[in-house]
Amino acid sequence: MYRRILVALDHTKADESLLPHIATLAALTNAELLLVLVADGWAARNYDRLKLVESEEMRDDRAYLERTAADMRQRHGLTVSSVLALGDPPREILRLSEESQCDLIAMST
Repeated sequence: MYRRILVALDHTKADESLLPHIATLAALTNAELLLVLVADGWAARNYDRLKLVESEEMRDDRAYLERTAADMRQRHGLTVSSVLALGDPPREILRLSEESQCDLIAMST
């Protein structure tokens, strides 16, 4: 049914309600998960163009993604990868979904 599910996270409490449902669905369908968090602060939106250093927001988001992916692997035995994208959230989520050939996009906000 589903081979790859993109899970759009936003580093808020809303993620806590989404992740258990996605873990169950992924286990039932043997799907891989792609966790995506789009940093959209000023530094993130101008990172490449202005050749900026990684902001504190970006470092925090990357650490959150890594912890969340490790937890999903350990607790649920799932295949999980993660990507910290930069810029406009809707555009980046759609781009990554297409590039990664995801069958489903799951998001809470």
